[in-house]
Amino acid sequence: MRIKKIRRQIFLPLLFMASQSAYAVYTLDPATCPAGTTGTLAGIGYISAGTFFPATFGSPVYDCTTVPVVSAPTIQTLQIERTTSNLTNQHIMDKVVHEYGSNSPGAASGDSNDYKPDAVWGETNLSSLTEHNSKVPGFASNIYQFVGGLDKRHGDLFYGAALTYAYTDNNLIANTDNVMHTVGVTPYMAYKINDFLFASGLASYYYSNTSGSAGTRNIDTHDYQGEANINAFKVLGSFTLKGRAGVRYKHTNSSQKGAPVGRDNTFDEVTGIVDAQVDYKFDNGLTLFTGALYNHYTREASGASTLVRGNDVVWMRYGAEYPVTKTLMVGAKIENDLNDRFTNYLTGSLNFRLEL
Repeated sequence: MRIKKIRRQIFLPLLFMASQSAYAVYTLDPATCPAGTTGTLAGIGYISAGTFFPATFGSPVYDCTTVPVVSAPTIQTLQIERTTSNLTNQHIMDKVVHEYGSNSPGAASGDSNDYKPDAVWGETNLSSLTEHNSKVPGFASNIYQFVGGLDKRHGDLFYGAALTYAYTDNNLIANTDNVMHTVGVTPYMAYKINDFLFASGLASYYYSNTSGSAGTRNIDTHDYQGEANINAFKVLGSFTLKGRAGVRYKHTNSSQKGAPVGRDNTFDEVTGIVDAQVDYKFDNGLTLFTGALYNHYTREASGASTLVRGNDVVWMRYGAEYPVTKTLMVGAKIENDLNDRFTNYLTGSLNFRLEL
């Protein structure tokens, strides 16, 4: 029995060592991990000749694994596209509540001829993004974005299209500055299921051009997205409860031009979406609201990109809207992330909705 125990104590560490990557880096202090890596706890044990041996005795040992780095342009386009998607979905929700909510301005009187099916809407945003991951080169970006659209209603079917333009001023730490121009188009539709439930869908195409980055003079990025949501709302006196759950698929192709060796990079991304908002409407029509957006990202990258799985981010928003006239609604909003591990997001917005 004692011989078997000794064999097990010798064999198990050797088996564990054989299963480890030849490129693994172990350390007792995660702060000493090389640049581009981060320390994750491998277990209790000891390090010998660069190899981790688990044991019931010893010290905490950390594995210096590659940080799931996403490039600055990718993060910026993600913010631009997420903003467009969220604004479009919020507009659809507001429009449906406006049409069907019993305590909303211009609510339905029961006669479909009373509805005003045509509307124009828009929102301008300023987003500030800062990278705070000490293991990779950082950046600070300002994104100036406008999203506007037109929509129409036929019975229980509601559809429209939004256009997006964004200018990004990017300051790369330990690198040169660059700018990015993004344009996009997003057709959308919604279908009323009942008085408190409806389905919606979006399809988007975005083109981004980044210039002035170090080592490469030009990067063209093409993003294709599709999104499906189930939405619900309920009017309870002065309160309106809103929610949606959905999924978004994105395919990206990015071509980096002007480098000594050209590089093409494509990746696919799937995002799970849960959004909830509470509105409170005063007698004068002023509406205050707060909401939370949860996104779960799974991104499979190829080429020069990396694999990113299980990235969960929550954003909070706070805002107000006021009906200037019976047909014109104006508002303002602030949004920030709560838990992104590597990037800080802060967005300020001004918006309007005009019923024609």
